[in-house]
Amino acid sequence: MQDYKKYIFSLLKEKKLKEKDFEKFKNSIKKIIKDVFKQRFTYKIESLFKKAYGETYLDELFQEFIVRIFQNKKTILKHNFIDRNYLFSIIQNMICRHLSSNLKLLKNQINFEDLGSVYEEQGKVNVIERLAPHAFDYLKEIR
Repeated sequence: MQDYKKYIFSLLKEKKLKEKDFEKFKNSIKKIIKDVFKQRFTYKIESLFKKAYGETYLDELFQEFIVRIFQNKKTILKHNFIDRNYLFSIIQNMICRHLSSNLKLLKNQINFEDLGSVYEEQGKVNVIERLAPHAFDYLKEIR
């Protein structure tokens, strides 16, 4: 299990990372972002981010991730070990917050009822389980 503490602590303590190490860290985080979309959301949700930010959506989310890390600096610096699962949850929450704060824009770009029916047809997890509870409540009010 990889420990991301070295990279994150270097960023938070404003120590300079070697360019090679920074690129390695950045690519790891981008891979985690892709995994979050794949495991916790859907390809349609990921396509919304592509549509909103273009092909650089992973770079945009990486930058937002760095901001989140700095916002939670005190908490993160207390950790002895930072693993992939911890970063996965930070990114998942970041995407949920992003979705829930922009649902008014998103409702014009995707039909959430169709998204739910796609999952029911495929016998997969229902869309309700994929969205943050407050996001689903908002959609329910619209309906």
